[in-house]
Formats: sequence, structure tokens, C-alpha cells
Amino acid sequence: CGRYPSMQHRILETADNYPSQCLPKVLKKLGYDSAFFQSADGRFEGRPRLVANMGFDKFVGWQDLRPPPPLLGYLAANDMALVKPALGWAAKTKDNPFFMGILTSASHHPYHLPRWIASKKAIGQGSPKPLRYLALIHGADEMLRRLVLGIQRVNSRPTIFVITGDHGEAFGEHGGQQHDNIYTEEGLHVPFVLLAPGIAPGSSLPQPRALIDVAPTLFDLIKHPIAKTAFDGRSLFSSDADADSDVPRYFACWYDNVCAGKVTGTTKVVTFPNVQGWAVYDLAADPDEVK
Repeated sequence: CGRYPSMQHRILETADNYPSQCLPKVLKKLGYDSAFFQSADGRFEGRPRLVANMGFDKFVGWQDLRPPPPLLGYLAANDMALVKPALGWAAKTKDNPFFMGILTSASHHPYHLPRWIASKKAIGQGSPKPLRYLALIHGADEMLRRLVLGIQRVNSRPTIFVITGDHGEAFGEHGGQQHDNIYTEEGLHVPFVLLAPGIAPGSSLPQPRALIDVAPTLFDLIKHPIAKTAFDGRSLFSSDADADSDVPRYFACWYDNVCAGKVTGTTKVVTFPNVQGWAVYDLAADPDEVK
């Protein structure tokens, strides 16, 4: 939606009256069909209501998959189960442009391996968590490969693919685990990849950007004019894209009053309200954040 989330633990975005100008809601007015697919339990964090508020026409969660794949822990499931229904839905939108969101989940804690990955990798459920996590990331890569090739096969129109992570994962690098309260780069620095007509393969931007830039970037790519004040983010192709060293990128821990901060250029400032402390890192001179 191109906006920073609310700075509190409660998920206000699931409220029926929450104002938003999200991609699917705007694209619907332009004649797009839209759908959101996830392999995780659909009841998690009120996802159906959130997806509806964003403007998606269709929601498919773990309970809607046939047959539902075995759960991998308390939340996740085999992401490969999303490929067939996603391609089937895309094939039915031949008369309209479409916007599809796909949320993987297998790499989520507790990092249980689906059978198709465990059978191909020299690791098992008893292997160290970081190794299982890496195997699950490789599995997500394979799922993505099949999805991209499949969409290009069933859809003859030029297609834009956006591949991002919503957060990283910590395995004790700085004493923390998982992602809820990880303010160091293993939790914040995620992929942001575009595959689209007119974008040269291998090209990159000189400065990191933020996920709030996804929405304005896509509107830029489809040449739909938007008001800059409608979003906190900016298009990757905006005229001031090379001046990003002065644009702060904000972050916060999941739980209230644990941490919040910003990165401006290569300087990261973190505040810890519950202990009234703070820290400063120079990511250029200290990329591992140990000083």
C-alpha cells in the first residue's frame, strides 16, 4: 500500500474502516482482476479481512488448497502447493489484466522441511536451524522459478514480477532469534527484485530502498499517474532516485516500546524506549554491526 504500518502491536489494517489506497484497490478501477494466495493458515493475523480491505477480489489460504498440504509447524505449509492454483487462476484472466499476490511461508519458524525438499537435500528435521532455513530458501527459489515460467506460458501479455522479502531471519548473529525484534541487518535487509519489460537484467540502484516503494514503482511501470502525497514511498524510477542517501528508511520492532529507528545513507540510529537507550552504527565501516 506504499505506507508505513501503524507503530503499535495491534493490527489496525484489518479494521473495516481503515483508510487505504492499495494496489489492488486502485487497479480494480482500471479493470484488473486480483487474487492473493498464501500457503500459511488463512486465520493468521486476520488475513482474509486484511486482503479484502486492500481490494483483492479473491483470497486463497491453506484451508482453501485442495488437498491442504501438511502444515510445517504451527503456521507454514509447502509453498509448492500454490503453483497450480495460482497458474490456474491466471489462465482464467485472459480478457483482463491481473494483479496477483503470493505469500510464501515454508521458511517461517520452526523451519520444518516439506518432504520434497528433505528428500533432495542432505539434511533432515534434526539438522541445525540455519541449514534447514537455507534449504527452505532454495525451495522458495524453485517454487518461484516454476511460477514465473508458468505465468509466462499461460499469459501472453507483458508481465511485471516483483520479488521481495518481508523480513530477514536471525540465528543468533547478534544474540537474537527469528525476526520480531531484530533491528540489525539480518532482519531488515531483504531482496527487492524487479523483472519487467524495459529493465536491463543485472541493473541495480546505488542505494538500498524500502518496501513502501513497491506500490509507486508499479504505478510508474504501468504509467498510471498518482499523487505523490498518497504514498510514503517513491518510485524506483523517480527523478530523485539517485539522491536516496538523504532519505530515511524507518523500522520498528514488532512489540511495543522495544526498538525503533531509521537508516539514513549508511548511518543507522536505534532507540530502545523500554530501557531508555540508543545505539548508532556506521554500516559502511561496520557492516556486521559489532562496534
